[in-house]
Amino acid sequence: MIHWGNLAQLWLFLPIVLVIYLLIIFLTKFRLGLSKLLSKQGLDQVFKYSFKLKIKLVLWGIILTGLLIAVLAPQWGEYEQLVPQAGRNVVIALDVSKSMLAEDFKPSRLAFAKDKIKKLVSNLAGDRIGLILFAGDAIVMCPLTRDREILLAFLDDASVQTISGGMTNLTSAIYAATKMVQQANDGATNLLTIFTDGEDFAGGLQDAGNLAKELGIHIFTIGVASANGAPIPDLDLATGKQLGFIKDKQGQIVISKLNQDILQTVARQCGGSSVVAQVAHDHDLKEITDWITNFERHKLSDQQLVIKAEKYYYFGVPALILLLVEWLL
Repeated sequence: MIHWGNLAQLWLFLPIVLVIYLLIIFLTKFRLGLSKLLSKQGLDQVFKYSFKLKIKLVLWGIILTGLLIAVLAPQWGEYEQLVPQAGRNVVIALDVSKSMLAEDFKPSRLAFAKDKIKKLVSNLAGDRIGLILFAGDAIVMCPLTRDREILLAFLDDASVQTISGGMTNLTSAIYAATKMVQQANDGATNLLTIFTDGEDFAGGLQDAGNLAKELGIHIFTIGVASANGAPIPDLDLATGKQLGFIKDKQGQIVISKLNQDILQTVARQCGGSSVVAQVAHDHDLKEITDWITNFERHKLSDQQLVIKAEKYYYFGVPALILLLVEWLL
């Protein structure tokens, strides 16, 4: 079965080839008409010239078709290749507690954080990335992978309904990351980036931080909340309809604010850094990306990959030979 490496670009290449071929047809007909009009050597010479032009026209059709197929990168057959691996493991932990529904970041903290993560992922070419979601507990949504499409699909599905329990437990996120790194055990540089508003109700952060530090995991925290804070929408999780705002035991509306102190403490404990997410620009993402890329990509164990064999030369080389033949005619 033939696979095509550049089939998605067919819409771009095909019109170009068609325009070139139509132009050649037009020029050929023009030259034929002009030769008949100006010929003084008899009809035999005109017929010979006409036949040669038709041969050239056929050759150009074959040449352009061959070049188009070559550009589309046909592939068939497979072979195994030992590919050297090097990179970093970047674990992204996203807070999906109810406080992330607050709207001091539009349209909500959670949606805003997901958008930032998508931009961050696009900046991390070559690195393996994993996704953890946490609220009262933490789950590995996507294990470490280089497949960006799969990771972003899991990210799109992330919501406050993903994990039961609306409180924030930063400790669980760090422990989940340490477990992911221990399971990988591949000698790579291990980094953890946490997107959260910083509200933590579980405790035990110091012990979790100590374990992360012991395993060589560096932590970068991104505060997704404002200093003034915002009320937390009280949603009917079944219908998504807002019932009002979450209130405390005294009946007062709860205002969720950024807790930058906790985020800075966790990051510094593990040799990392902390920023507050920015709305007007992506300087925060640049700081995160620079922080990550400053860490060396460690050589990992080589990986045996199955490579599809490209056969573009089966079409490109004959096309170039025919181009020479057409020029000599």
